[in-house]
Amino acid sequence: MDCAGPGAPVRARNQADRSGRRPALRGTSRCPVRPHKLTGVHRRLTVEP
Repeated sequence: MDCAGPGAPVRARNQADRSGRRPALRGTSRCPVRPHKLTGVHRRLTVEP
């Protein structure tokens, strides 16, 4: 995952907030989850491995 990777879920979360929805990352392996935890994105999204 490059530096743009964590930004995409944050943009999705912002759009969902405006429409009253809550997105979740589901079925992810540990590889994508770790960068989200390192960058703090996991606090803005529901991450379900």
